[in-house]
Amino acid sequence: MSLRPKPSVYVREKNDEIYQYLCGENIDAFLANIIARRIDDKEKVLSLTQLTLKNLTDPLLMKGMDRAASRVIEALEREEVIGLETDHDCDGQTSHAILFEGLTKLFLHPKDKIRSYIGHRMEEGYGLSDKLAARILSDTIKPTLIITADNGSSDEERIALLKADNIDTIVTDHHAIPPEGVPKSAYSVINPTQKDCHYQDPYIAGCMVAWLLLAAVRKKLLDQNKLPNSSFQLTELLDFVAVGTVADCVSMAKSVNNRIVAFYGMRKISQKSRPCWEAFSDYFQHQVDSELLGFMIAPLLNSDGRMSNALSSVSFLLSEDVNETYKWVDFLQLQNTQRKAVQKKMTEKAMSKASKAYQKGNKSLCVYLEDGHAGVHGISASRIKDAFGLPTILFSPKLGESEVITGSARSVDGVNIKWILDQVSQSTKEVVIKYGGHTGAAGISIYKDKFDVFSEVLEKSVRDYIHQHSLELKPRIFCEGGLTYNELKLEIVDKLAKLEPFGREFEAPIFLNEAKILALRFVGKEQVHLQLMLDIEQKKLKAIWFFATEHDGVGALQLGDTVNVAYRLSKEHFKGVSSLSIKVEYLYK
Repeated sequence: MSLRPKPSVYVREKNDEIYQYLCGENIDAFLANIIARRIDDKEKVLSLTQLTLKNLTDPLLMKGMDRAASRVIEALEREEVIGLETDHDCDGQTSHAILFEGLTKLFLHPKDKIRSYIGHRMEEGYGLSDKLAARILSDTIKPTLIITADNGSSDEERIALLKADNIDTIVTDHHAIPPEGVPKSAYSVINPTQKDCHYQDPYIAGCMVAWLLLAAVRKKLLDQNKLPNSSFQLTELLDFVAVGTVADCVSMAKSVNNRIVAFYGMRKISQKSRPCWEAFSDYFQHQVDSELLGFMIAPLLNSDGRMSNALSSVSFLLSEDVNETYKWVDFLQLQNTQRKAVQKKMTEKAMSKASKAYQKGNKSLCVYLEDGHAGVHGISASRIKDAFGLPTILFSPKLGESEVITGSARSVDGVNIKWILDQVSQSTKEVVIKYGGHTGAAGISIYKDKFDVFSEVLEKSVRDYIHQHSLELKPRIFCEGGLTYNELKLEIVDKLAKLEPFGREFEAPIFLNEAKILALRFVGKEQVHLQLMLDIEQKKLKAIWFFATEHDGVGALQLGDTVNVAYRLSKEHFKGVSSLSIKVEYLYK
């Protein structure tokens, strides 16, 4: 058996009814063809592609929202100390910035009446942990209200501790509710995934839930004619919502709300309306799109939460000093470089262990690295999941607790990892300490000496799930089919940009054509990327295949070979001239 499986390449099925409907609505046929391979809901398809703010769902439909908004208004009127407790990833960082700026600029709450709490990933762990709760309770300026964002749904025990000390907690979150239900000690829980919630969009990111709380507070104050600052618009915060939404890989096909906020947020970023975006402007000289947010801005912000405590990223986002933001970018770049070095070593070791499990026939990959780094194991888990097409959990030691290990879980389409972990937790005793997440990703802590037990039960649960749902797990690449000679031009790249935002379940198009290799050479510091010149439909195109050497058979490619190439279209800019190039996703004979 190979060390890792070869990806299977599929052409997406086109929904002819949707295609004809879109063409009848005067949608460009080329774009209609791509949309019809992603969306099969005729009633929603136009609202998913023709984006307008008026189509955002009413925040007061969210269960618990009215009660939460009333409590925030009470805190504002009494000038209470409000604590913001958010996750350390990009979704949590942007949530923090949204809540802070909304409270201070829209509702004019004094800055010295706001306390910021973000758990240190390595030292305090995920969510409202025991150590973070203890930090809140021992704060010299103690809040009377805590607002969580992007976490809290699984933190009843800590919320109960806060309540016992007369601190109310409003949970804003989007992660799946644990089997025991929402935290009963919370003053209010705002989470679109909870039972009997009428918001009817469980796919939004944590940052949007936080933004919706502000929207509900604003609406209630407007109705009471008490809004402190009517000149500040909530749309000013959509840039933060866009970054957090794209970074958290939530659905861009099932949620109209996600598409709307990402679209308008990217527009605000392109206007360089904040010093932080001005400092990033060197990276988006030509276009602000979901790729820039997901692969440039989000990793830099995330590096702070992975290597430190994430407050630096929040300070960067909120800074009003352009010179200061340029310094923050340099600092984040440095942290990201350190993160990449740690991640590279981790991924290599984890990939080797995962390969051995794959060769044994495992349907899940559960890896523990003694020298792993909890700050980056989520990225490595994603790489392994993509390489093998199997749900993956990568564990590392927990700092300061030698008997505990923490893990990041990443799953493939069709396998609900949160449901799997529910089954594992319920069928084992004294193994799982804490966990939480959603369909595609989760975080978990277990006892180190129970790792083998956990791995065995996980494998059984995944096998049962695969059998029940008749799934075949393997790495897959979904394409649109081939492009013609007349379609291989720059104008098509501009046309595709009209479909933004791209993201989970509404991925940027990948095309599949036969090609002839005219030139090839390995590039990069470690010669792991492959630069090519390809003849596709009698057009010569420059191509780059990142991390090509990770795939079997790449070294055997030769000039003159005829191959199949799955690729994305790209614009290349050099000395003021734009040209068409391609990014290879996979190439095979």
